Amino acid sequence: ALGRLTQRSVGDGGFLAQFRQRPRFRMSCCLVLAMVLVFGGCCSPAFEVELDTPFGFLGKSEFTIFSLAARLPGLTEHPNSFATRFGQATYIVFAFATVHCHLVILGVFMFARISDEYLRLAATAARA
Repeated sequence: ALGRLTQRSVGDGGFLAQFRQRPRFRMSCCLVLAMVLVFGGCCSPAFEVELDTPFGFLGKSEFTIFSLAARLPGLTEHPNSFATRFGQATYIVFAFATVHCHLVILGVFMFARISDEYLRLAATAARA
């Protein structure tokens, strides 16, 4: 078995051949790429706000997903009120925490060797 493994790994043609021939390797690469792109997307500028009135230009602000989460309390009338903090926490949970948690869970299931019994149990828990 060791000789066959060595022969296959030497003569397989490199990364592209592994990517084409091994579906688990392909899915692992796609999952890592998705994690990098999602994190990069949260760090890149998401939108820009320009305040322009009939009396003149008031300013321009650019926000990323992370910077908006940090600046949300400062954009309200009462920055430390329960409603403001609840809105900020809700934004953080739904804007990026759930996405990152789902990708981490997929990574655990992809890269950790989990027995079929535990995978069935996890699938049952996920459907509940």
